[in-house]
Amino acid sequence: MVLTDSGGIQEETSILGVPCLTLRDNTERPVTVTEGTNVIVGMARKHIVAKTQEVLRGHSVTDRIPRLWDGKAAKRIVQIIRTQAQPAALSHPNLPPHHTAKPHPGFVALP
Repeated sequence: MVLTDSGGIQEETSILGVPCLTLRDNTERPVTVTEGTNVIVGMARKHIVAKTQEVLRGHSVTDRIPRLWDGKAAKRIVQIIRTQAQPAALSHPNLPPHHTAKPHPGFVALP
């Protein structure tokens, strides 16, 4: 279990399946609460202690990893670029034609 006020740690614990108690009243990473391992407990000592004891007794928070947090974002981004980008989009309007970017050999343009 981790007790924190850090948003980054909230994400890391969700990836690792570790219960996380956030000692704040809000979070900029709500998916860690709705789909991860994070619980916002606030800053009141009694709430922090109560939730800590609950987790230690085995009443853990949800332990699923949020959807699409599978380490495959780069592959999905490349696939989107390959299927949606047009070769003309690879050039820059302020560069002379001889500086136009050439598509990668694996690039597949849609008709």
